Order: sequence, then C-alpha cells, then structure tokens
Amino acid sequence: MLSAPATPDQGGPVPDAITAEQERFRSSLTRTIEEFLAEQRDVLAAISDESLPLIASIATLTGGGKRMRALLCYWGWRAAGGSPSSPAPVVAGTALEFFQAAALIHDDIIDRSDTRRGRPSVHRQFSGRHADAGWHLDPERFGVSAAILAGDLCLAFSEELFTAS
Repeated sequence: MLSAPATPDQGGPVPDAITAEQERFRSSLTRTIEEFLAEQRDVLAAISDESLPLIASIATLTGGGKRMRALLCYWGWRAAGGSPSSPAPVVAGTALEFFQAAALIHDDIIDRSDTRRGRPSVHRQFSGRHADAGWHLDPERFGVSAAILAGDLCLAFSEELFTAS
C-alpha cells in the first residue's frame, strides 16, 4: 500500500515576500560576518601581524556558500514567532556559519582535499605560503597546523557569537 508523501507539494514559486525576507537576512548575515571579522582582525593585529593570515583564510572561506544552516536557524526563529527584524537570529546564524567553516577546514585536512569552493583549501593555502616564502621545515605540516588553528579560531568565534545571541 502506498502512503501519502511526507511533505505535500504546494506547487508554484516561492512568494516574493519570502524571497525578499530571505535575501534581507542573508545580507544582514554577510554584513555581520564581515564586521565581526574586521573587529577580530583589529584584535589580532594588536597581538601580532603574523596572525592576520588566519583571519584572511577564514574571511575567504566564509565569504561564500549557500548559508543553509543560518537560513534554517532563521526560518526556525520565524516559525516560532520571532520578529524578522530581530538581530538574534542573525548573530546565531553567524555563529553557525563559523561553526560550519571550522568543520569544513578540519574536514579538508582529514580528507586531504586540495580545494574548497574552487579555491585551495585552507591547509593548502598555508602550505603554499610556506613554500613560496622558502621557509625551513615541512610546508605540508605547516599548512595542516595553521589550518587546525584557523578551524579552532572559527570554533572560538562561533562560541563567542552564539553566547551573545
């Protein structure tokens, strides 16, 4: 016996108002990510300019993608009655984006992936930086070590933002 589909097909395009609301959220999310990273860049620059490539690699990775986890967070917020103008789901969504970035960076190390979204993966970026500079020791180990630090930094950012949301 065949059962009915779990999700009925409503047919038709997504209403313009929903698409517009979703795009406003994505824009707010992108702006929040960029502003947060700019603040963190200033904090790290005060400590050591040598930490700035970590932020740059994170900015490159978080500059793209579909932002599905953040969108799911937002629509969950809205479904529970949350206001579309509240900053809370934007901050929580930003935290999720940094958590996802950490997972991608660490996954690329585990899988030994050379690329992510058409660019060199973070560990390959740092390996290349090491090789180009002609530094001593092993560029691959340097790349993996730096990428682990970048991923861990994303986790710290995620926790900081999620706590603030």
